[in-house]
Amino acid sequence: EETVLKRPDWTASFEKPKTSCTEPSNPSTTALSPYLSLGCLSPRTAWHAVSEATKKAHSKTNRSKPPVSLHGQLLWRDFNNLMAHSANAQYPGSWGRMKDNPYCRNVTWSSNAKLLNAWKEGKTGYPWVDACMSQLQKEGWIHHLGRHAVACFLTRGDLWQSWEEGADHFEGQLLDADYALNNFNWMW
Repeated sequence: EETVLKRPDWTASFEKPKTSCTEPSNPSTTALSPYLSLGCLSPRTAWHAVSEATKKAHSKTNRSKPPVSLHGQLLWRDFNNLMAHSANAQYPGSWGRMKDNPYCRNVTWSSNAKLLNAWKEGKTGYPWVDACMSQLQKEGWIHHLGRHAVACFLTRGDLWQSWEEGADHFEGQLLDADYALNNFNWMW
């Protein structure tokens, strides 16, 4: 909550696509996702903190709008929860898998334990992918662009392994693991 309140201009002008995944000395995101996923910070409290900070921002500060704004990110989070709820209401437990998931296409993936383990261990031979996976192992976190890159590499990129394997690995490694968001991002 204080993250956004202490920086009203930054909060008001935040745009998710403009965040940097390669600048660890100056984090460009709020880093609130673990607190939201674990229930230490309610989305409602975060929403009101963003609103309050935005009101305090300098009048000349450009105010971003959903979906790229912080409010947009909170709306996206709720949308993911609604999608998970809808899938599970139709077919209990279907959100985290392909089978019976009304929002997921069934794809015949390859199954190669050697490739999957190299990806998990950050030993694929692709520096960007390996750096992201090493960060996941060491810190339990990867910037959203890094998450997307390693997900694409595992699935529809080079390795053609099931997104379910990637989602399971992320669920066990991420400090901000969130059932609805994690599975939605892997299906996307």
